[in-house]
Amino acid sequence: MKFYPSETTFAGAVKPARKRREDYFLNLEKKATRRKYRLAWTLVPLFGLLLSSCRDRDISQSAEELIPAGWESYRLGEFDRAVEQFQKAAQVASKEDQNLSMQGIFGEAACWQYRRDGKDTSRAAALYNEIIQVAPRRPLAPWSKLAKVRIQHFGRIEPKPDYESLAREYAAIYERYPDHPAGQEAFVNRFHILLFDPSPDLVRHSLPELKKFLARHPESPFLSPVCAQISLCYKVLKERDESLSWLIRAFEKREKDQGNPNADNSGSYWSIGRAAEYEAGNFTVARSYYQRLIDEYPKDQRIYEVRRALRRMGEVEDIVRRGGDLSPDGGEAGS
Repeated sequence: MKFYPSETTFAGAVKPARKRREDYFLNLEKKATRRKYRLAWTLVPLFGLLLSSCRDRDISQSAEELIPAGWESYRLGEFDRAVEQFQKAAQVASKEDQNLSMQGIFGEAACWQYRRDGKDTSRAAALYNEIIQVAPRRPLAPWSKLAKVRIQHFGRIEPKPDYESLAREYAAIYERYPDHPAGQEAFVNRFHILLFDPSPDLVRHSLPELKKFLARHPESPFLSPVCAQISLCYKVLKERDESLSWLIRAFEKREKDQGNPNADNSGSYWSIGRAAEYEAGNFTVARSYYQRLIDEYPKDQRIYEVRRALRRMGEVEDIVRRGGDLSPDGGEAGS
């Protein structure tokens, strides 16, 4: 055991003993500090290399690698990085493959069109125009034409879009590319405009075109929205059974999302059930879809209303079996 004399013993020896202790701990601290500095100076070059490799990584990548990476950044909402990747892809591919170059330009345009912060639809439209002018026969030309019209349709609130002009532009795209998905989407968007506030005359004129689309494109990815539009037409014409039938077809023809096998169908079950109950008076169909909602989504906030609807339909059927009066002034209907 070390003995350090106290101030009350050897007064002359106190200072040297304390000094030795202070020097001992001070040396430990200095050594630790020197080790930290040596470690820091060792890591500085490593961090520099790491940052340099991250900064230059995209430059060393090929266009085939940069374009998927750009779409992944786009999916994650990292639009600044996605723009850089798409721009570099277009630069790298410009002398090698025009298709890849156009993909880079299209990806950059999509970033400017759909990002929230820093959205620039004018810049997006200019990039789409570049694709149309430079590569009018390339696969992305139809998508670029559609995207330009979509910017005017969905990309602004003020000033109010000229919907008649937009409908004509959509029609022109479909006439030019009837078998291309971009043309078929244009067809759907056109009727989205026309049927916003439909009159019976407009509906009668629209139905043959909509049904012709289904006959011409039986494998189109847009069968579901077209069936929904036909259902709306029959609803306007007050043909309730036909409207319900086409609403069910719209649900059955919906495009399956392979990336999301557990898609939420609760809204569709609810809409079909309500239409069957209140509009078509088809309680069998209504019960079927209400029950599917209960079985598959037992915690859905609409379950309480669904159970009430099932009881209500049972009561109505009971009144009918007993020969009761279902009119608003009927005694049993009001009980």
